[in-house]
Amino acid sequence: SDDPNRKKFYVCMQGCDQVAVFDAQSKVIMRYIPVGVDPTIEAPHLVRVSPDGEYWYVVFYSGHVLQKFRTSDDSYVGALEIGTGDWNTIIFSPDSKKGFVNATIAGITKVVDLENMAVETSLSIDFPHGGFTTSDGEYAYITSQTGNFITKVEIDGPFYDVDKIALGTGENTSTASKYDAHEMILSPDEHFYYVSCQKSNEVRVMERERSSSD
Repeated sequence: SDDPNRKKFYVCMQGCDQVAVFDAQSKVIMRYIPVGVDPTIEAPHLVRVSPDGEYWYVVFYSGHVLQKFRTSDDSYVGALEIGTGDWNTIIFSPDSKKGFVNATIAGITKVVDLENMAVETSLSIDFPHGGFTTSDGEYAYITSQTGNFITKVEIDGPFYDVDKIALGTGENTSTASKYDAHEMILSPDEHFYYVSCQKSNEVRVMERERSSSD
C-alpha cells in the first residue's frame, strides 16, 4: 500500500470520518485514512485528486475545514479553515493551484490558494454545487442546485466577475426550481458542456461561446 506507483482510488466514508483507499486493480481496500479535525462527525462528502495528481483533498458537509493529503503515500499535509457551511464539492484550476469549494445551501464559493492553503476570497453564488474550469484557466463554470441556470466565473482576473447562463433558450434566470443543475462536464474540445438536471431528469447540452479565431 506504500508503493507510490500503485494505481488506487479513494472513497469517502461519510458516516465515520474516514477515506477508504482502494487498490485499483484488485478493488480491495488497502487502508482507511482518518479525516476531519473535530471529535464529532464532520461527514466527508467529497474526496478529489488535483489535476497534477500530487494531492487529494477532502470536503466536509458538516465541517469547517478543507484537508490536503499526498497521493504518493496518503500522508497528511494540512487543513485550511474555511468556515461553517454545507461544503459539497471542490473544483480545481487546471494548474492545480486554486480550488473552488462550494457550500450549496449557504450559497458560498470559497476561492482557495491550494499551494499556500489560504483563502483568497469568498463568492456569493446561488446554490453552487458541481462544475469545471477551462483548460486555459480563464473561467470556472458552476452549477446552481436550484433554478434554471449555471454560473460562469472569470477566474483569470482580479475581480472574479460572474455571469448567469440560462439553461433554456430565451429564459430569464431564476432560482425557482426548474432544471436544478447538479453536475456538469466539459467536452474534450471544450466547445460543449453537459449538465445533469435532477429536477427535469435530463442532461442538457450547452454550447460555449467561441472566439472569432475558432
